Amino acid sequence: MTSLVKLTDQLMLFNNSLNMRYVNLNTYYPTQASYKFPDGTVIGKCARSVWFEKMEVPGTLLDARAFRIFDFGNIFELHEIDNYKKLGIYVADHVKFGFPFANELIMSGEVDTIVKVDGKLVGVEMKTSYGNSFMHQHITGYKRRGSGAQQPHTVNPLQSAPKAEHLLQAGIYLYFFQNIASKKYGIDLDEFRFIYMARDMLIAAEYVLTLEKIGNVHRINVSKLYSTYDESEYEEVIMLKDIFIEGTLDRFAETHNYVKSNVLPPADFDFTAKENGKSEDWQCEYCKYKRLCEVIGKGEANGNDVYAIAEQLASR
Repeated sequence: MTSLVKLTDQLMLFNNSLNMRYVNLNTYYPTQASYKFPDGTVIGKCARSVWFEKMEVPGTLLDARAFRIFDFGNIFELHEIDNYKKLGIYVADHVKFGFPFANELIMSGEVDTIVKVDGKLVGVEMKTSYGNSFMHQHITGYKRRGSGAQQPHTVNPLQSAPKAEHLLQAGIYLYFFQNIASKKYGIDLDEFRFIYMARDMLIAAEYVLTLEKIGNVHRINVSKLYSTYDESEYEEVIMLKDIFIEGTLDRFAETHNYVKSNVLPPADFDFTAKENGKSEDWQCEYCKYKRLCEVIGKGEANGNDVYAIAEQLASR
């Protein structure tokens, strides 16, 4: 007897194999953003994973479950867009943009939704996660974790906050609209909202992000606005480490130098396995290049050698 679940799994895997993004070595995306603090700690996307993508290095393939999770996020997004239309606040969705930076590079992005609320144009990005992760990230903060483990790659381990990579992503969006689109097209976004939904608990948290210009740089500020968990309106400013958009753009330029020289950058995170068998940093645990990094090691490596090792691993 034919399984419908198996058929749809096969369809998703087949469709994804056809949905390959053309790799332009000079084009980068806000979802690839990272930031390095003065103490060397990195938040956001690992420069290595960006390098692997740019150089089209084969990694572990995602399974059908991962694509079902992506589909759930897309369904949630479409549902909220429909609600914004019914409320009469909808302006646009899937707004593409691009701008040059670092002389030879292009930043290419897409804003999920733009609405008009309280007389302001506001960008909206919607994300989903599981309840346990949602509670730690958006309700309790990591300070209440039973293990007491430090979370060095979060923006603030003692408070609930948007994920670091999402802060950087929205910061780039605001940077474009406030510094380029406002002057060139007369279109500006006053702020950006992140709405997180727990897939299994169906509770949500909402944050407001703004950019503050300090001299010649732009700092990301964020406040927690609302949560359906306790139906509270917080308007609570979240104390972040200083994150400047210019530093994020500099990180892209550094990664691009490694791409041009065909040299794999050193690892930003610790993929070394702990006693429970999982990586020291969660970013590595869910990375499709984890096994490759384990073989290569943490330091720089010749690009040709990296590709040869990746092909050997893929053929096993």
